[in-house]
Amino acid sequence: MRSVLRMLAELYFGLQRTRRLKATLHWVQDFARVSEVPTLDGRTQESFKAAISIAAQRADIRKKEAKDASSASSEALPGKLKDDKKWQEWITGFENMLSTLLGVNGVPLLYVIREKEEAEPEGHNTFVQKCIACAPLTGPHFEADARKVHQLATSFTQGETSEQWIKMHVKKKNGRVDLKALCAHYQGAGNTTRRIAEATRLRETLHYKNERLLSFAGFLSKVQHMFNLFQEEDKPLTESAKFRFRMEKVQNPQLEADISALKVKSGLGGTSVSFTDAANLIAASVPRAGFLQ
Repeated sequence: MRSVLRMLAELYFGLQRTRRLKATLHWVQDFARVSEVPTLDGRTQESFKAAISIAAQRADIRKKEAKDASSASSEALPGKLKDDKKWQEWITGFENMLSTLLGVNGVPLLYVIREKEEAEPEGHNTFVQKCIACAPLTGPHFEADARKVHQLATSFTQGETSEQWIKMHVKKKNGRVDLKALCAHYQGAGNTTRRIAEATRLRETLHYKNERLLSFAGFLSKVQHMFNLFQEEDKPLTESAKFRFRMEKVQNPQLEADISALKVKSGLGGTSVSFTDAANLIAASVPRAGFLQ
């Protein structure tokens, strides 16, 4: 029946006008996605046509993304949240998964768990980013999306100790409430202290001497983990500090010449050679003699 009515509308109203009408509806809906009211203020006929054309393109993209969402989200599954040591890895994966799933109004479900309650309309590179930062956190669309996020959070915590932190909120069926509870626990003072302590321990004990004791690749992995821990707890190391750490912690005699060359290149201040560049340069020298002594 709907297809017949659509055909009749296109026949008597005109195909081009029908398309523009649909585009206008998408344009109006885009305002709702960013918590704004549609307005024609300051628009000319040409600028309005351009605006609804962009809205129609966004609708086509959302349609394709919705079609591809199943495979994209399955590839982005974060797995079970087993303990506090997995929190940062898990929440990053969970957020990534939500960014691939569209809510009922076409906004990625990531908006449900955004940090700030109020909309932040400025400073976004894309319209999708603005939607995530501004979509309403009230109303039937949000309630449906929050219920979906709750179902996802439940599936990834069920049977694990993490389940206890959202169990008390289960009747609310609100994923935003669930994630606030998880964040309050896993990013609380106790876990923050533990992560800082782990990062500090790594900073004090990590050394690279040879491949037998610890491979250079393994050393770099542990170093990056330490940097990430400090970053996650809002205590990031500067590039200069990272560079100095590298120079001090690589303690293999056969690499002294490479270390000295990097110090000279950086002006002994670590300001012109990044940690990544230094790591790559040293890594190229590691296989030279095996460094097994």
